[in-house]
Amino acid sequence: WTGTAYEYLRHDALNANTWFRNRDLPPDPKTGKAPKTQLRQYQQGFAQGGPIKPNKAFFFFNYEELRSPSSSTLQRIILTPQATQGIFSYNTAAGVQSVNLFNIAAANGQLATVDPTVGKILASIQASTSQNGGVSALNNPLVQQYTWSMPTESFNPSPTTRLDYEVTRNHRLTGSFNYRHINSTPDTTNGAQLPFPNSLTTGSQQSTRWTTSESLRSTFGDHLFNEFRVGGSGGATLFSPELGTTMWSDTNGYRLNLGGACCGTGATLTNPSLGAGQSSREAATKVLENTTTWLKGNHNVQMGASLVQTDVWLQNQTLVPTANFGISTTEAADAIFNAATIPGASAADITQAKNLYAMLTGRITSLTGDARINASGDKYNLLGLSRAEGRMREFNMFVADSWRMTPSFTVSAGLRYVLQNP
Repeated sequence: WTGTAYEYLRHDALNANTWFRNRDLPPDPKTGKAPKTQLRQYQQGFAQGGPIKPNKAFFFFNYEELRSPSSSTLQRIILTPQATQGIFSYNTAAGVQSVNLFNIAAANGQLATVDPTVGKILASIQASTSQNGGVSALNNPLVQQYTWSMPTESFNPSPTTRLDYEVTRNHRLTGSFNYRHINSTPDTTNGAQLPFPNSLTTGSQQSTRWTTSESLRSTFGDHLFNEFRVGGSGGATLFSPELGTTMWSDTNGYRLNLGGACCGTGATLTNPSLGAGQSSREAATKVLENTTTWLKGNHNVQMGASLVQTDVWLQNQTLVPTANFGISTTEAADAIFNAATIPGASAADITQAKNLYAMLTGRITSLTGDARINASGDKYNLLGLSRAEGRMREFNMFVADSWRMTPSFTVSAGLRYVLQNP
């Protein structure tokens, strides 16, 4: 038997910090410098192979894993503390001006208090900014940029094995299997990081990928050879399987679309939760094939058949409805915010003032979700699970002959029939 072990290391201690992190993040009290992005990679494994039974059976096994603890620098757009209390700030030729939207509303007989659920979420966001990262001003005086760092983890184990077995002198069996699991926490590829340090919604990506191939090679006499082979590949990928309705318990089972409510181009608020969708999928393939070779004089005849089956499934589900905020033009509150009550404001500023007021007071214009058809196709389920499945089969049969008519002239001809089902 022979074996090998190995390990590779990558570490952020060997890296320099980026100019942007030095600019945006507060310095570490111990070092006086902004913390570096954690970028580490640990790759280790071993391989072992040799005879199980001399001249009869042989094996090979390899195991490798890759661990990449790191950190993700995230930039979020949040309201200023004053804006969360209804103070609307806007740029004018004379500088930044501010008005109290709740005072305007109260003077016109409209609701003048923060909605309890919205207020709780905004307070939680403000509290999280003191835990990690830093806050910086933006051109829009209504919002700020919050920069923070979130730890991430990637763990990918990959075992591989192969076995060769000589059943008899004329029959040899071979099999191999390859597996790889991808575990990314959180799923940075699809933006499933925590929106804020104390948010409830985050998700990973879990993916299992495997391939296998087995064959039996046989010799019958001096002129007839046969190979039978089976194989397959597949593995499901799950996107944010951890998501559940309880993750929206702090908003009474609804996703609040704060990002769609405020606060203008280039200053869209970061939503306090991920999207409410969950999905998974898998594509798998199975193969059966047999090839026979017959040597007869100057003829090399091959014949065979194969079956290929491909299966795919996809699942999707929206877990909770989304609440969208705004003021309808038919409401009395729409008219109270204007050039007279918000002096010097542009039309775009007045629209944003309405949007901020609507969000703070919890004025919902729509609840969005979906209804998905069930497996039998006769009913729609509100916020139900959708599953789509597909299968395709292909049959192949062929015969071919390579006829060496003279030492310098060979004729090859064959016939293949392929049937592909819908």
